[in-house]
Amino acid sequence: MAYAIKYKFIFESINGAETEIDVLKDGYSGTPIQRPLGSAPVLRQQKNDRVSGSSLAFSPECHIDGEFTEFYTTDPKDYLVELYRAGTKIWSGFVTPELYSEPDIAPPYDVSVTATDGLGELKRYNFLPMGKATLHALFTNLLGYTGQSLPLNFISALRYSGVSASAFWLNTYINVDYKAGETCYDVLQYLLTTFNANISFYAGGWLVTRENDITVSSGKPNYITPSGGASQFTGGLMDITSMDGNGLWPVNFTSTSVDPAQNSIEVEAPWNLISGLVNSDMLSDTGWTKSNYTTYETNAGGYLLMPFNTLSQDILLPLGKPLLLTFYAAMYLYGTYLRKPYSEAELSIRFTAGGSTYSLATDEKGGLYWDVSGTSIINYKIETGTDRATADENQITIPVFLDDNGDPVSGTLSIQFAAGHYDPNDPGTQGLWLFGARLTIAAEKGYKDTLRLNNGARGAAPGVTIAIGFETEELEDFKPFYGGLLLDGNDDLVTELSTDHFSGLDFLSLISRDFARSIALPRLRTTGTLDTPASLVLRPLMLNHRGTLRWLETFEWNLFNDELDFAAVSVPTASISVGDEVI
Repeated sequence: MAYAIKYKFIFESINGAETEIDVLKDGYSGTPIQRPLGSAPVLRQQKNDRVSGSSLAFSPECHIDGEFTEFYTTDPKDYLVELYRAGTKIWSGFVTPELYSEPDIAPPYDVSVTATDGLGELKRYNFLPMGKATLHALFTNLLGYTGQSLPLNFISALRYSGVSASAFWLNTYINVDYKAGETCYDVLQYLLTTFNANISFYAGGWLVTRENDITVSSGKPNYITPSGGASQFTGGLMDITSMDGNGLWPVNFTSTSVDPAQNSIEVEAPWNLISGLVNSDMLSDTGWTKSNYTTYETNAGGYLLMPFNTLSQDILLPLGKPLLLTFYAAMYLYGTYLRKPYSEAELSIRFTAGGSTYSLATDEKGGLYWDVSGTSIINYKIETGTDRATADENQITIPVFLDDNGDPVSGTLSIQFAAGHYDPNDPGTQGLWLFGARLTIAAEKGYKDTLRLNNGARGAAPGVTIAIGFETEELEDFKPFYGGLLLDGNDDLVTELSTDHFSGLDFLSLISRDFARSIALPRLRTTGTLDTPASLVLRPLMLNHRGTLRWLETFEWNLFNDELDFAAVSVPTASISVGDEVI
């Protein structure tokens, strides 16, 4: 199906701006119906944490009783609304059926219709696992649930150290599968928080903005495109001036208050663990190597190992951090009985690097170490569960492997499970079920960085939680990035990042300082009402008031009388002091 214009509303604003609202219906094939509007249409932007959603409220005049009740539908994407000013499409969204209302009187009468950009609608959809994906792919996937295929641009200076283009945002990979089941809205908020950014609708597309990276050249805000190229928003910055000036002039007066500075901030990234093994839940027969008569039993949802049979998997990785291997095993029933009151699981772990193979061995005190000389088997007695639901959970911490300089060594880690060896003198020897094996960083609290600023401020800023994961389900990409956050497009470690204000820092250190910069000094907040000229096609992104740049956070733009009710906050300053470190 395709959208076609069903209703058209055309008017001229008080200051002379030609304005048009088109309502397009999915599958409509008739001619457009032109109707007048009742009360003035209003374009709004509201802020909810990191997401600034927008809506258009308008009031069609109903000539036939119940003419517009078709807007009340079970399909939230049945009617697409497009807003044009001076011939330029400046906004689009879908009619929200729940916000439709009309009076119960004889026509003609006005009905109330509201369309939204769809960001709030993301709460209706659950996030589905994507595996390792670029940030651009993640944003595109999440925003796709709005029903709008719109350009995606960024105001950002985050990049690899020594690289001038700000394409870092787009070509870096991240895995947030641990968020599966949460809403797309929550995941979008989480990603934006991780990069200290916000999202809004602007210039016919989505704009992701890191407020600390807002810059202006020749009176125009700078941004980057998905390809990493730089560009500028024409008309994005306007002056608040007097009636005889060239900018926006206040209706009555504006008011300015101060958001106080804060003296510290805590940035926390819990370990949201993703297994380094393929098919760690063993929900299908993939990723694992079977020997002899090891079988995958679909009905049971796991692997059945009989004596002399094994199940194994190899992965490439640097052993720079302890790894936690968790596996789930159960006893095997012979029909309805057990030959023996327990099963035995034999675990063998080897690491091959530099042409040598090392086995994980146990010393006299039960400690684990890498032994180049022998073969070690670690035994587990499985004596409770008999199926997936009741399987025993077993854990072992795999130690690091360091060279003589104390640096991590990269190699192949081999993990092999076997059933207890058959003993002809013991008729009770039996098989073993395996229902999962997960390999994760052996850490409990993740990353936490508390930055205290020597700015003399009274209170601390609220703590923030950012994304951190463990890369990745793909074997060749099993590489932690300062605790497992990001990989670049070539699966190489990103070791140093920069912005216009910080350089040569790992991501977690950089983003902590970035959050600190947002709260280090007082921020001016200005509110009021501005008159907008007919020449203003797009609402401004920024306002220049008394020589200070202010970012437009929320607004209500009356498209008939051209008045813009706004709230704007000054952009962060460049210099902060963290302890004895001046940035």
